[in-house]
Amino acid sequence: MRKKWVAILSSALMITFFSGCGIFTNLSSDTPPPPDNQTKNVETRTTPSLTASEILSKSSDAMERMEGYKWQVNAVQDILVRTDLSRAKNTVRTETEFISTKELHNTVEITTESGGRTQSTFTELYSKNDRVYIKNSNSNSWAKWDFTDSRIRPILDNLERDYVNPNYILDTFRHEANSLQVSTEGEDYVLTISLKDDQKIRPFTKAATTNLTRDNNITDSQLNYKSLDLSIYINKTDFIINKLTQKLELDIPLKGQYDSTINQEQTIQFKGEVKEIILPAEVY
Repeated sequence: MRKKWVAILSSALMITFFSGCGIFTNLSSDTPPPPDNQTKNVETRTTPSLTASEILSKSSDAMERMEGYKWQVNAVQDILVRTDLSRAKNTVRTETEFISTKELHNTVEITTESGGRTQSTFTELYSKNDRVYIKNSNSNSWAKWDFTDSRIRPILDNLERDYVNPNYILDTFRHEANSLQVSTEGEDYVLTISLKDDQKIRPFTKAATTNLTRDNNITDSQLNYKSLDLSIYINKTDFIINKLTQKLELDIPLKGQYDSTINQEQTIQFKGEVKEIILPAEVY
């Protein structure tokens, strides 16, 4: 069963925030209810004077002035198989320095706990000078790939769309700004959307659905997205993105139809501007 947990983790954790532009087209025009944690902390938030569109536009201008971006992702994924009450917990930590798909550095640490056992993996990737260099915990040497290789480009393109290029993030929110709840919390504007319907969540998870069904012998109809809460925090002074948060609940078949539930929480934090990616000497 442990290998199955890892397979689910490797694809389901790709359910980040966005899979490209235009994904809000199927959303209701009704304003969604706030997520549970927002309701509990309502006393710490106030209504801002700027609209969601104005905040997103100012943030886009601020982020575009930077040459590149550094992001840190922390994710926790709990899996429960209701048939036998077995559980697994997956934790992921990634750091990405991104200028473009041709110039980036990405590290991924994954730990899986299941059945009293713990398994950890580590992967590091550089893209520079039309070459891609990859090393993982199973090898001490760097594998070298051409940037145009058909096995490499999808990895880089998906990484860019998932979160590291803020243009995708901000454009996605802008497509349905009227459906966002806007508040302030401390030094940040907070833009939030909360969904409880499978069909309304699916536009956010197209890439993840593809990965789950492709790699795990699961059909699209067997997935049931139960809830998705997304928030973006933007500084009120300089309009830089500070972080994004996500909560996701998904029913998925591991031993039978809808018999397992994944609960996942992610935080993506902006760690500053990046101006150059420097290759370590060991990759040559």
